[in-house]
Amino acid sequence: MKFIVLAVSIVGGSYNDFIGNMPVAYRDYYTMASSFNTIGYRIVLYISVPDWSEPYPVTAQYTDSAGKKAWIPAGFKVSQKPGETKIDQGLVIKGPDDSEFVWIPAANINDMIIPNGVSAGNHAGQLYIFSYNGATSTKSPTTYTANSGYREPDIITGNNTGDGTLYDGNSFSLAGLGYTSTVSMRKELQIEFDSMVASVNYYKGFYVGRYETGDLSKAEVVSKRGNKDIASQTWYTMYQKQKNMYAYVSSVTSGMIWGCQWDQMMNVIYTSDNTKWISGDSSSWGNYLNVTFDYEDNGTKTKGMNTATRIPTGSTERNKAYNIYDVAGNVFEWTLESFHNQYRILRGRLL
Repeated sequence: MKFIVLAVSIVGGSYNDFIGNMPVAYRDYYTMASSFNTIGYRIVLYISVPDWSEPYPVTAQYTDSAGKKAWIPAGFKVSQKPGETKIDQGLVIKGPDDSEFVWIPAANINDMIIPNGVSAGNHAGQLYIFSYNGATSTKSPTTYTANSGYREPDIITGNNTGDGTLYDGNSFSLAGLGYTSTVSMRKELQIEFDSMVASVNYYKGFYVGRYETGDLSKAEVVSKRGNKDIASQTWYTMYQKQKNMYAYVSSVTSGMIWGCQWDQMMNVIYTSDNTKWISGDSSSWGNYLNVTFDYEDNGTKTKGMNTATRIPTGSTERNKAYNIYDVAGNVFEWTLESFHNQYRILRGRLL
């Protein structure tokens, strides 16, 4: 659907031909307090551009004004708001439940994975170490070792052979996720990872929640502005809920973010705006103990210096980068990345 901007001119005042011998383009000037009866006003009216496009009937390619491309899943809408329509600035889309997401370009899948890193046909996540400000990123580690070090995909069971009975090996955790053994969970994680790789490789990008996941205590989670229900859930609960978020939408697959996706997002954010420091002091755009800023929560409030205040999602433009809110601080964010035999990795560190 095309939207036409219409300008309608309405003339006000009198004696509009008082200086008719002057060309129309002539620029005269008076003080702001002048109220001569020869001075009138001209008003323009514009038809408002809709906030969102119509839902895409099928998954289709989108081209922005700079010629950059992204894919829009069927049933999702593209933002029409200024600053949210260009891919290099963070293209924003909205799902059928009004959750919002931002497109993360990934031109070369080998920047995100260790091809066949686990075994033939089974890829591993390529993780990064960032310089202090984020200007450089170094692949590390470059090989995958099961049950050891930073890696994905993998299970954690409390021992270095992967067959322990803690964490993923706990029978209650397994049952809650619908798995009968750590073997079946490990297999499913690999399937999920390889499916993600196939999608990112084909479409040259993926979407990330624009806001920290909300409504965590409810059956269905969201990615919406102003949500306060964004913490106090286990990794296992969130893994399952994020996975089921769009189970009813055939055009997408949802899930908890992988470490390699987080790192790709960091690279894209810094490339777009090098003032957004990644691994060093990100207090200029994050919610940390040692900063103060205003935010919206049923009116304007002020986060005090040296106070720990969890703010609603997207409640201040200060904490936005690449149209994604609260990447730095506010709450930690679980990932699917593993470390040694007992940890899942948290990102968006609180300082």
